Amino acid sequence: MKIKGKKISSAQTGYVVIPRGDGDIVLTINTISDFEHFHKLCPIPIAPKIKERGKAEVIDVTDKRYKKEVEEYAFKRLCWTLMKSLEDTTGLEWDAQEGPVEKGEDDENEYNGIIENNADSWHHVIHQLSESFSNAEMEFIMERFNEVQGLTNEKIKEATDSFLAGRDTEPED
Repeated sequence: MKIKGKKISSAQTGYVVIPRGDGDIVLTINTISDFEHFHKLCPIPIAPKIKERGKAEVIDVTDKRYKKEVEEYAFKRLCWTLMKSLEDTTGLEWDAQEGPVEKGEDDENEYNGIIENNADSWHHVIHQLSESFSNAEMEFIMERFNEVQGLTNEKIKEATDSFLAGRDTEPED
């Protein structure tokens, strides 16, 4: 698609710079708009169908198992999107450890590694980031991630103000 001869693209890049005593940490965050690979690895949950006597078959979106699957799907999508959006960060390496991480006595052992083609490992993206950054830094990273991935009220206001300011200077026909 083009507007006024200019190709429209959803691609955006943002940066987060975290100051550290031993050198700044720079994260590159890119827009992710292609979810085909994600959907191959993590299909959209399908609600079960129910049929009541004398009525047509309907989808049961209130099914507890389906609701849990949708919640897990949404979290996996967030983690995968975060992982993919950070791919261009220079020097970034996710821990791909395949051994268990020690947890509390009552908790099960859990793997901490991230394997790109394993949907069950993606939740460790959040875990690994949280181990490396403070809560305030994580909030800043996630805020910037959300800005790059979509519109914010601030972005819309800036664009609108810019547009309106430009209208004042455009010559009339």
